[in-house]
Amino acid sequence: MKHFLVTAILFITVNGLLKGQSPGGIAANNTMWLRSDNGISSTGNTVTQWQELSGSNITGNFTVQPISGTVTAQTGPTLINAGINFNPYISFDGATNSLSSINSFLGTSLVTNSNVTIFQVLNLKGGIVWLKWETDQVGSTGRFGFENAAGNIRFDFPKAVPATAGQNIGTINVLNKHSLSTAYADAATSVNRLNGADNTSIPIPAPGNFGGVSAKIVIGNEYLLNLPSQLDMAEVIIYARTLSAVERNKIESYLAVKYGFTLNQLAVNANNYTASNNVVTWDRALNSSYANDITGIGRDDASALSQKQSKSINSTALVTLYNGTYTAGNFPLENSANTNNFSNDLSYLLIGDNGGTTTIDQCAFDSTAQRMQRVWKASSTGTTFPLTVSVDQASVPAVVKNMMISSDPAFPRATTTIYPLTVANGKLYSSVTLNHNDYFTFATDTLLVTMAVTQPVCSNPNSGNVITTVTGGNPPLSYLWTPSGQVTANLVNVAGGTYTLTITQGTCKSMQQVVLTAPVAPAAPLANAVAVCPANTATLTVQNPQAGYTYNWYDVSTGGTSLATGISFTTPAVSTATTWYVEAINGSCTSVRAPVLVSVNNVGAPVVNSTSVCQGNTATLTVQNPNAGDTYNWYNIATGGTSLGTGISFTTPVITTNTTYYVEAVNGGCSSTRTSVVVTVTTVTAPVAPAVTACQGNVATLTVQNPQAGYTYNWYDVLTGGTAVGTGISFTTIPITTNATYYVEAVTGGCNSVRVPVSVSSYAPLITPVVTAATITASTVTFSWQMVAGAAGYEVSVNGEPYITPSSGSTGTTHLVSGLTAAVTVTIDVVALSAVAGCPNSAAGNAVAKTELGGFYVPTAFTPNGDPYNEVMRPILPTSATLEYFIIYNRWGQKVFTTSIIGQGWNGKWKGKEQPAGVFVWICRYRYMRSIFDEKGSFILLH
Repeated sequence: MKHFLVTAILFITVNGLLKGQSPGGIAANNTMWLRSDNGISSTGNTVTQWQELSGSNITGNFTVQPISGTVTAQTGPTLINAGINFNPYISFDGATNSLSSINSFLGTSLVTNSNVTIFQVLNLKGGIVWLKWETDQVGSTGRFGFENAAGNIRFDFPKAVPATAGQNIGTINVLNKHSLSTAYADAATSVNRLNGADNTSIPIPAPGNFGGVSAKIVIGNEYLLNLPSQLDMAEVIIYARTLSAVERNKIESYLAVKYGFTLNQLAVNANNYTASNNVVTWDRALNSSYANDITGIGRDDASALSQKQSKSINSTALVTLYNGTYTAGNFPLENSANTNNFSNDLSYLLIGDNGGTTTIDQCAFDSTAQRMQRVWKASSTGTTFPLTVSVDQASVPAVVKNMMISSDPAFPRATTTIYPLTVANGKLYSSVTLNHNDYFTFATDTLLVTMAVTQPVCSNPNSGNVITTVTGGNPPLSYLWTPSGQVTANLVNVAGGTYTLTITQGTCKSMQQVVLTAPVAPAAPLANAVAVCPANTATLTVQNPQAGYTYNWYDVSTGGTSLATGISFTTPAVSTATTWYVEAINGSCTSVRAPVLVSVNNVGAPVVNSTSVCQGNTATLTVQNPNAGDTYNWYNIATGGTSLGTGISFTTPVITTNTTYYVEAVNGGCSSTRTSVVVTVTTVTAPVAPAVTACQGNVATLTVQNPQAGYTYNWYDVLTGGTAVGTGISFTTIPITTNATYYVEAVTGGCNSVRVPVSVSSYAPLITPVVTAATITASTVTFSWQMVAGAAGYEVSVNGEPYITPSSGSTGTTHLVSGLTAAVTVTIDVVALSAVAGCPNSAAGNAVAKTELGGFYVPTAFTPNGDPYNEVMRPILPTSATLEYFIIYNRWGQKVFTTSIIGQGWNGKWKGKEQPAGVFVWICRYRYMRSIFDEKGSFILLH
């Protein structure tokens, strides 16, 4: 019972700790968290389940499941224990490997329709889709995920309209490169980031729709189609909101430390490394000179971080940090195998280097040792801890024997501690102490000196003479004689002075004193500054060069690549003052670099006042207070080109828009910078006067809208030239009989605007509508009329009543009269309404009709013109009547139509040809109520 109680308490404690952890300590809206270093179930190295650790339980855990788009059986990916930065990752083969969420879920439970943030640590190798939640193949309801777009990361969120909405495709190829990919979207923009720097961003025109259907999320493949991807994945984190920049930085910092990423250190990205408690563990601005290969170890419980060993994933990285002390060189291959824990939470140690080479040529320790060009800087937060620094022996020069740590990057003797390096298993390493803002590098343990000594007089000279003692040095050291009687010796920490050597050969022995001088770093060389004309080269020369010294030239004060070697150096062309640097090398020691300034001999730029002209005129530009001896050249471009003229003054061509000219002064072979001279064109704002319509035969009044104060307005009847027909804001035309165009210009300050056309339309009287009875029933009559050109609409009067809007609307061409009784006569008048105020309506067109039931009716006109009304001419018979015949004759007595079928009518054509408008005659016989009726009459055919 006691054992059970202890186990239960332990489970509750551990489970509570896990629930209190989240990436970067950011818990709110964390909807998915997959870590390859926690929650993996496997058979051998084949993963069978990946546990989801966010605590949200939206997706559930991930297991091997079928893929809808293929009959191919899915298999579990491979767990690689010694993966990225000593942490494991899961490797998907791009063929059958995939893991699917146990749960199906609405997309809005994982993300919102407009906001999401996703972090991934991955190495993309090929294939198509590696993470996808979707509801259909085309994404019409919603989908999001990540795809390979020719080696670039494509973030598909949301699937809106158009099809490309929310589909970010990166600009940096990530194939076969471990990457920290951060993608986030808000309501307007979707952004891809790589290693803390924005890769690409696009606007989102519309939100997604992730709430309509439940689906699963699949890693390593695509759920509806078989689109597998080959990649290594270490961690995936999803938030159902757009995190703030501060929150993103915390999570990216956590992932960068864990997996050895260098967050982009450009100032625009502002990427400090930040712990979960907001403490900055690596200050970008303070460490800007050491921004390469940043890596670190540390503990941050809120993030579940315990990174005990680390090496930057960058190919240029050299150093590995191990928490703990190692005496035999047997370092853990995996982070989880490192048994040395951090004693305190929020303890970090991060390092970055200056990007220097591994060349050992920098004097240090007061010129008694040589160090590497590459230097590292440490940033420590919280409690310090035992540390081992290791480097692969093959990656550094063979002479590296020591590690130097100092608070000064020059590594002087007073502040530098030297740690001898141990060699084991192909590594150089040492247990050290690194404090905040310490610098470290690698160094030799000796300086190369040559001693002149005399051989003892013994037999067999040159056969094994050995120096057995060096008084004041580090004995015993063995050296063989050279044929010249010189001994080359590597002595530790040599200082100037007299040394005693005991030399033996067999039983012979001699003691000799040798005066040794430690190599001294040369003083910085002196090279005089020079001045040149802009865009010229300069030749820099070391003054009083020392025999035996080598001189290297650079364009940076530290690091970089030598531009040239020698006493002299010719610079590239310069246009602004530029500093180069020269260093002296004496044997194994290098001086500090001396700056050499190349100044530019700028001729004073001329002063020319800008001017203003009316559009279409020339301008004369003049140099103010010209200098004697200066020549002035004029141009229309800021650099290069051909001179437009020479002299103190210059007259431009005709100018129609604001134009900038340039003038330079030339004296003694050097040219000044070009002075820009702006010629401003006084452009009078063209007036705006709306077109008008006048009743035919009336005058029209034209008026400028929003007239400008100080402007005069002139009116013309021609576009150019001519004489003004009026002046003022308004102008009244002569009576208008046809369409006409007038023109108006604005005048101010002696400058004219362009003339603006103002059209005047002549509104002709409206014709009388032609009205017919289109449809007649026992209780209704539908009248129709032809459209009248230019009419704004129509009104109707039935049986002399007041005019009203037609039943078909104000612009309709039919009117229904309903509620009538049989055999009732209905009269209608139709007027076309004027579209121009003040112009008259048309005369009234009219028609008369009688309702059916016992009556007979033939329309008096019809219009077979293709509209829906009055298309055929036919008789309207009483109900239950039968038609004997209905015949139509033209004006020459020719029969053009006959029928005995009720409802059938004439379409206005005879022998396939449309008949001309005019009067036609008809006769009709029908039977009704056992009686025969003969009728006749005429009608008008209209087109």
